[in-house]
Amino acid sequence: MQTVPFEVIEEKRFEAKFDSLRNRYPRMADVHQSITWTLSKDPNRGELVEEKSPGEQYRVYQTFPFGETPGFWVLYKVNWDKCWVTLLSIHPTSEIQIE
Repeated sequence: MQTVPFEVIEEKRFEAKFDSLRNRYPRMADVHQSITWTLSKDPNRGELVEEKSPGEQYRVYQTFPFGETPGFWVLYKVNWDKCWVTLLSIHPTSEIQIE
């Protein structure tokens, strides 16, 4: 079990998409804080999508709606050797249906 918080890094495309969402939804600062806190403490929280190598995984994490702010799917990469979580993309759950 992991004991040290992972560093959370945002790719530029994540930052750009997040900035556009910030203009549409009132509680995006809360969403951001929730995502970074949760994944820094528990990188396994999301569902495994693909394991590239023994130390690198792609995962998807779902946030839940609150108020007028919808839930989101967050694609991220975990590097277990470097203790990094890299946020890759974010989309409202209503835009992407996952089965």
